[in-house]
Amino acid sequence: MADDTPDLRTQLEGTELPEAMVASAQLVALLKRYTENQPIPQTREESLRIQSEIGGTHLASHLEVLANLGDIDRQLRQIGEMLKALREQQA
Repeated sequence: MADDTPDLRTQLEGTELPEAMVASAQLVALLKRYTENQPIPQTREESLRIQSEIGGTHLASHLEVLANLGDIDRQLRQIGEMLKALREQQA
């Protein structure tokens, strides 16, 4: 069975993010940089630095996504309450 999954670089190139998602954009840019012709880290310290940079940026991006999901949830609840009030007015 052939693997039709695009490679990471291809997936990153196709990633579109809202402008407000700064940390996620930074993560995508960082991953793009490390999937290009980056040399393999030669020392343990260099490897740990890269892993730390990616890990920290990933965490910031994840927290940003969670915050945005919370905002979306609040907005949907408000819309639901407004629709409920409209239905009650029309009844």
